[in-house]
Amino acid sequence: MQLNPRDSQRELNPAYDALDREDPARALKSLDKTLKKHPRFQLARALKALALWRADAMANEQDALNIAVAIRDEGAVDEDVLRVVLMTFKEMSRRSEMRKLLEHTLRLNPTHMTSLQTLYADYGETWEFGKQQSVAMRMYKATGNTKDLLKAITSMLAQREAEAAEAKTTTSSGETNGMGAETLLKLANGMLGKLRGKDEIKDQDSFSMYAMTMALMGQTDEAYDLTKSALADTCVPMPIERERMRARYALKAGKMAEARKHHEKVLELAPDDWMSMNAILDLCRGDAALAEEMDAKLSISGRSVPRISNFPTVRPKMKSIDIVAATKFVESVVANAEEKGGEREVGRGAYILQVDLMYRLLDEGDEDTRYRALAEAVATYHERFGAWTSCAQDMRRYAQALRGADGAREWLIETLRGRGEEHIPSVTTGDDASKKLAITVLRRVTSALLICVDLNACCPSWHGVARNSPAASMPLRGRAAASRFMNLYWDHMNLFADADAREPTAIDVFPYLASCALAGEAAACKENGDDDGAVNALYAAAAALEVGLKKSPYNASLRFSLTAIYTLLGAAGLALETLELVDMKHVQMSTLLHHALPACSSGAPPGITEEFLGTRLQQLRHEIERQVSQSATLAAMNGKYTKVLEFAEFFRTIRDAHSIAAGMTANLMIGINGINRLAGDMDDFPNIDEFRLNMLEGLMEYAEDVCDLTRTNADTARWDKDDESSDAWTYLDDFKTNPAWLAPCGKDPALSSAEWWSNPIETSAHGDENTEIPYAWYFSDARDSLRRRVLLLDAIANRARTEIVDCDATVSWTNIRALLDQLKTGATKRTPVRANAQADLARDVDFALLDVVVDNDWSQSRMDTVFDAIAKLCEWPKNVIESGSAPAMFARGVIPAAFHALSYDSLARFMALVCGGSDVRERAERASRSAEIHTFRRACSTACGVLIADAEDAKSRALAWFAAEASDATEFNSALEDVVERHRASATFALGFARHHIAATVHSPQPL
Repeated sequence: MQLNPRDSQRELNPAYDALDREDPARALKSLDKTLKKHPRFQLARALKALALWRADAMANEQDALNIAVAIRDEGAVDEDVLRVVLMTFKEMSRRSEMRKLLEHTLRLNPTHMTSLQTLYADYGETWEFGKQQSVAMRMYKATGNTKDLLKAITSMLAQREAEAAEAKTTTSSGETNGMGAETLLKLANGMLGKLRGKDEIKDQDSFSMYAMTMALMGQTDEAYDLTKSALADTCVPMPIERERMRARYALKAGKMAEARKHHEKVLELAPDDWMSMNAILDLCRGDAALAEEMDAKLSISGRSVPRISNFPTVRPKMKSIDIVAATKFVESVVANAEEKGGEREVGRGAYILQVDLMYRLLDEGDEDTRYRALAEAVATYHERFGAWTSCAQDMRRYAQALRGADGAREWLIETLRGRGEEHIPSVTTGDDASKKLAITVLRRVTSALLICVDLNACCPSWHGVARNSPAASMPLRGRAAASRFMNLYWDHMNLFADADAREPTAIDVFPYLASCALAGEAAACKENGDDDGAVNALYAAAAALEVGLKKSPYNASLRFSLTAIYTLLGAAGLALETLELVDMKHVQMSTLLHHALPACSSGAPPGITEEFLGTRLQQLRHEIERQVSQSATLAAMNGKYTKVLEFAEFFRTIRDAHSIAAGMTANLMIGINGINRLAGDMDDFPNIDEFRLNMLEGLMEYAEDVCDLTRTNADTARWDKDDESSDAWTYLDDFKTNPAWLAPCGKDPALSSAEWWSNPIETSAHGDENTEIPYAWYFSDARDSLRRRVLLLDAIANRARTEIVDCDATVSWTNIRALLDQLKTGATKRTPVRANAQADLARDVDFALLDVVVDNDWSQSRMDTVFDAIAKLCEWPKNVIESGSAPAMFARGVIPAAFHALSYDSLARFMALVCGGSDVRERAERASRSAEIHTFRRACSTACGVLIADAEDAKSRALAWFAAEASDATEFNSALEDVVERHRASATFALGFARHHIAATVHSPQPL
């Protein structure tokens, strides 16, 4: 029933006003009056459902849903009613009910465009491209509008790429339920061809899709011809975009000469275009593999960013190049830049290209001569661009390539050190010119010294050391170098007295250099067995960084280095406090989370851990699940069809990010540790079944979000192979942000400190002589460790579901057993490149826990086996902690290892309770006591008192070790004392947290 418009407006205006003012209670009063007079008034009832939901979602959910569903089931509804009911379903997250309403409306009126558009957008938000394609075709049939057909084609191509990306994680040996990737491609190409025949391709996006589908079908010559046609001139209005497109498709067609000509035209339009400069240098090679290799660089579809792009560059052996042609080209580019006014008018790309050519020629001719030529090219570039803020960054990959060439490296270090000692002129008060000159000289000095860091002149480096070459590091003189750098900092910091604290300045380089020098000395101390010296060196490095952060609190490089130092010293909470000011929101969480994970997993306070792994990670997940898909749908509605494919690819990349999965896994483990007290004192909670159900909710949420084992088929998984092609995760961690002296740890994040202390800093980029894959050692560790942990937690979730709610899990336990056996087999085949004894023991614990869950064997003997493995994991940190030596506890990653080991005790007892109930929990408690893990907990408690009592002596030792002779020793010594005091408090908390494993925020049985 509906009223006439005038009566409807009179009756409902008060309710509309109340809802607009966010006063649903007043709206309900007005609507109740209206419904007393007109009980079947649909629009009033729809508004009442919405008002009920907004007034009290929990209390009124069912009433609101009943009203909305009843209206939907009544049949025909007008536009206003439809809009309100859809809004209600959407706010209630009742997507299925909303879709039923839309489909019902379309059955009554197949051309109802509002319903079609809403349904199209809704399928887009859930990435259901097949259904979205169907709706788009219905729109096209209703309107005849070419844009609707292009939306359908876009959905086909997106569905094709999604099916290809999902193939290796399906249950049936790569088969999918869709139309098939090749069929979709042919269909899309055919439709686009018909549109071209009708002159309906009129914009850049539809043109780009047509060219792309032709190339993907192998019609590369035709695709290239299309980009040269008059249609390309019409659809791609910007000349530079046309030439880039033509170059890309010429390359795909194997037309090298034509590709070069198009890149040359790009350079005529944009003389500093770095991509075209490099492409022409690549084209100077002309070998048979060139087309395939460059095709990978210029991908037009699918994941185009290689997983090693976020690692420091590893120089591969270069293919032979036409030296004369390459040299002539570079000279012409430089001459053109000079003719147009040089770097100030054109940019610095031509001058970097001169260095890049020397880099490419390293494998041509005499090695010493070529390396010396590269060193001289770097020196020449610095001489011209040293005062540019980008100078050191521009030269980073080239300087790193010189690490294995001692002669050229030492010559360049000597040259740059000489420039680093250039006198920085004094500044006359009020004289802007003298201040400008002093800042220019300071920038030249700092850029020279930063390049020296990339040459290992300040500290050893974890990356880029040439294979079969000795790692070249500076002599042991970290303290002297650090004092000099800090003196320079204090002498010239007045130059930046008025600088914006949010912007990095050249003066910030000196505390960073001091920290590198001291980290280098710490490395030398630890390798000589001098743990006291290593700890004091790291204290001093932290003090230098703290001094720098007072002036520049938002400098990310300083904060990343300081976070790493505090983590290495076992001060997890202090590490996260340091990291808080770094902008790590939304997508940046997927690239920078590796800085936080070790501390989050090593005993940081629950509140700050929740900030990183709870709040920020949830924000990223919301962005992944909602905002990206909404952006893709909006792009399609606005005719930006290729953007839809980009957004869909971005979604898959972020969704499958290893860093996010690792963060969610760590968060669940920390949550389990937080309920350890509850698991140990269940007598306080007589309703154990309710407790187990609440815990199951958190476990199942994790299982659904991180790894759905129903999609991982053991027959095709190949988890027993060290094979990156079977790795479904994407790796987005930006390890270029790591300090030079800190290698990434692919194993359990809590053991990253122990790994640093147990290995030399220098780690070959390849590590294994049998592989050419850069950083293969990291990827092997990362995927094996996370697979094992995810399999364990997922198996616990599914076993608990089977036992608690008495239903058959959708996961095949035969499949899980096969995956587990593959992991065990793979572990026996691999020889780790980086030693980490605790990680090996943790792997044994994981396997023992998995055996129990998969076999569903909760006998006392199995419990004893599990806790014996945990006792072995506790043994090393327990021995160190019982020694009573404070420096020994801070060194070697002892405190993080203690927290990590005892967290497994919590996990095992939690697993026993949730999967087996009270009786099994009692067996686990007996096994834990039998393994004497409780004595380790007592030792941790005793050690806390030792650390507190040793605080003042620790300050004296640190000051005596550094013996600062700086121009402002007072400030540095004060910073050093503060570092020691704050570190002691944070490390003591972490050790105490390891002892208790109680999260302050957990007081009652709640979902994790």
